[in-house]
Amino acid sequence: MIGIIFQFLNNNLVSSRIVEVCILSIVMFIFMIILNNQKTQAFNQYNEKHDSNIRSVMISLILLIILMSCVFSTLDNAVTLVHASGVVDIGQLPRILLALSGLIAGIIFDFQNRKFMCPVMYCMMLLSTLCIIVLKFSEPFLIGLIIFYMTAGFFVVFFTTSFMELSYYTYYPDLWAGLGRALNNMTAALFTTYSLKIVSLHTDIKMTIYIVLLYVLISMITFVYIYQRNKMTERITSVNKERSKEERLALIQNEFSFTPRETEVFDCLVSCEDSIQMIADHLYISKRTLERYISSIYKKTGVKSRIGLINIYNQKT
Repeated sequence: MIGIIFQFLNNNLVSSRIVEVCILSIVMFIFMIILNNQKTQAFNQYNEKHDSNIRSVMISLILLIILMSCVFSTLDNAVTLVHASGVVDIGQLPRILLALSGLIAGIIFDFQNRKFMCPVMYCMMLLSTLCIIVLKFSEPFLIGLIIFYMTAGFFVVFFTTSFMELSYYTYYPDLWAGLGRALNNMTAALFTTYSLKIVSLHTDIKMTIYIVLLYVLISMITFVYIYQRNKMTERITSVNKERSKEERLALIQNEFSFTPRETEVFDCLVSCEDSIQMIADHLYISKRTLERYISSIYKKTGVKSRIGLINIYNQKT
């Protein structure tokens, strides 16, 4: 939001190009300082010894997005050439599929904690590579157009959510979260000239070799990425399960704003089956004082029983 405000002020109030470049450079420098000072709690919980696994997932994802961007850049150029030649007027209606497919992709990808995200995206890439052949050599242009916009929506959601998910476990989450769009745009810009030559080819054999080679590379990188991502997910799950008792109590204390004494009382309530009087004797306080602490804990947590407190504690394991 701050970046958008700066961009708006810069475009509307600054007329000199030199001043504009200076302002943009200063703002970018400020953002770099801010990002440099940020480290996420999630990364610290994941532990630096797993940093190599994060790197391998990131590298495989970057390669995958670059290759996928090559496919969609080729598709976009094929559609644009047909539209620019005047043979077919695309209009606005097919583009509605882009928004609809994006919504559908978000629902499917989020199902069961993104369990089906990679397999579904792999199927979309298969359709996309076939779509290049349909647009190039087949007469029903509308079929290829529908496939293009449908798969493009899935791709946008995929490269956006994939980097957002991984950014949570990096040193600079704000930087990595938006890398998907940046990679897609840079690849499209650098690959456009070559993809135009590919689309303009009149020989079937060269086009077929290009499509097969691209599909094989994407398949290899996809399986590497799925393996690395599953490996990282298993490690994150194991790290969360291995939280110590002190870490769990610290999380609960921060979440519900417990005082140190309330945290101690909470620990006694969930870790033993002693009566209120026995807990009071153990803490060297009166039963009435302990009941006041328990009432405060119930109020802050929103539960009304000791079992509810135990459930809260177990959720942090």
